[in-house]
Amino acid sequence: MRTETHPDDLHLHEEKTALLLAGKIEHYTLEKRYISKDGAIIWVNLTVSPIRKPAEEPGRSIVVVEDITERKRIENEIWEMSFE
Repeated sequence: MRTETHPDDLHLHEEKTALLLAGKIEHYTLEKRYISKDGAIIWVNLTVSPIRKPAEEPGRSIVVVEDITERKRIENEIWEMSFE
C-alpha cells in the first residue's frame, strides 16, 4: 500500500528527525497520519531508532509502524459521546 504523510503531521516527523540526526535524542515515537492512495486516513504509532556505529552518523534506521486507526476511531467515538 502506497501512503504519504498527512500534511498536518509533516512538521512532527521533520522536527523529530532533525533532533535524531543532531544526536539530541536517541530515538523517537509519535502518532501520525498517513493518507493512502485511495484517500483513506491511516493512523500509526511510528518508532524510529537509528543504527549507529561508533563515531559515525546514523546511516540506517529501524522503523516500526503500528496501525492504530481502529484505536483512534474508538477514542473519537468516546470523545464524541462525552458531549451528548
